[in-house]
Amino acid sequence: MPPYKAKLKAQKTLCSGTTAFYFEKPAELEFEAGQFFNFTLLSPGDTDLEGSTRALSIASAPHERNLMVAMRLRSTAFKRALNSLPLGTELLLQGPFGWMTLPRHSTRPAVLLAGGIGITPFRSLVWSEAELLSARRIHLFYSVRVPEEAAFLEELQEMEQYNSRYKLICTVTKPEEAKTPWQGETGRISVQMLSKWIPDLSLPIYYIAGPPEMVNGVRQMLSAIVGEERWREYREVIFRRAARRDADAHPKNRYQKAFASAGLRVEERVAPFTVTWADIDEWIRIRWMPLIPEAERGRADAMLAELAKAGVPQTLTQHEPLIIGRRER
Repeated sequence: MPPYKAKLKAQKTLCSGTTAFYFEKPAELEFEAGQFFNFTLLSPGDTDLEGSTRALSIASAPHERNLMVAMRLRSTAFKRALNSLPLGTELLLQGPFGWMTLPRHSTRPAVLLAGGIGITPFRSLVWSEAELLSARRIHLFYSVRVPEEAAFLEELQEMEQYNSRYKLICTVTKPEEAKTPWQGETGRISVQMLSKWIPDLSLPIYYIAGPPEMVNGVRQMLSAIVGEERWREYREVIFRRAARRDADAHPKNRYQKAFASAGLRVEERVAPFTVTWADIDEWIRIRWMPLIPEAERGRADAMLAELAKAGVPQTLTQHEPLIIGRRER
């Protein structure tokens, strides 16, 4: 994936403490809703230990004209610099990365569980599904401390008018601190809240994005809902981990059964294969970087760069199990 350069076109305050940044989308750039890019400041005037690169989820949908990202304006050198950049300044983009995308060949219902600024990839997913006229049922649960901190709230509410298969449930965890009265759900996302809107909790695909404590709490809740074996399936969907919920679903057993039914003799071998550091680096960024909170991704990116400079092995030899079917002579 070649790097791109994108010009900053505009910025806009979305809500208390959160700003959206709009970039000119390069003509050749493509991504799927739910993915992220690494954004690098080309001439940072101020730096800190977190570096000049951040992994930012794309909040705009692929069909929209501009690239849009949103962030909480914490006191880091990157965010200070980005917030003060003149319009027209170019940033370097690398990507897309990430697996928080909806299955293309399935209309299985999806439940999106967002906390705070974790709403950004889900905004992209919701807009993309509406543009595609998808038949998929989507429930978006959006947890914020007070309604004044809910980015995209009005447009997420309005989207219900354009997509009858989409439902927003926004919940406020600190209604007593709100500056305006709140009439919607209150409290943290819970089993009771999910059950109120979803008749069968075992049916949907679940996606989670938000602060680490929120993500961990929701993961534990899902595990309690569906059981550990069933949770593995959701964990695979959310984090794309190679876990299966029963032995029959394991690829090894599927191949053995298929070969046996075809009258083939099954052989198992182990074959060596070699990958380069570039392959390893890309695999880490695609497979594991989405699991790291956005605030920590810059540090993780810097650590990968340091490993490359430190002279880690440029190739790595692994051993891959093979299942071979041979016809008896």
